[in-house]
Amino acid sequence: MQNAKQQVALSSIAASAALTLAKGIVGLSTGSLAILSEAAHSLIDFAATLMTYFAVRVSDKPADAEASLRARQGRERLGAGRDGTPVPAVGRGDLGALARLRAERACGSR
Repeated sequence: MQNAKQQVALSSIAASAALTLAKGIVGLSTGSLAILSEAAHSLIDFAATLMTYFAVRVSDKPADAEASLRARQGRERLGAGRDGTPVPAVGRGDLGALARLRAERACGSR
């Protein structure tokens, strides 16, 4: 049985997946680099929501003789810390897109 935190995390996964899919479809159909960049960003957010869900599941396990409250809090912090790790990858992708746009402008093609 899932508790309220897990239900919220699952609904967040569904919303993130729908948003990512919609942005991807619109970006591919219009050929807009900006919308495709947003879709990539949303994909990273989707991965972060998956990590959050699994962190919530692990942190909700009942404590046993070897697991203390401090260890449980550490697992929650670990899950929260991993949510921010994919963000630099999107930044590198955005910088690559800017470099491509600058190169196209330098060549005179738009």
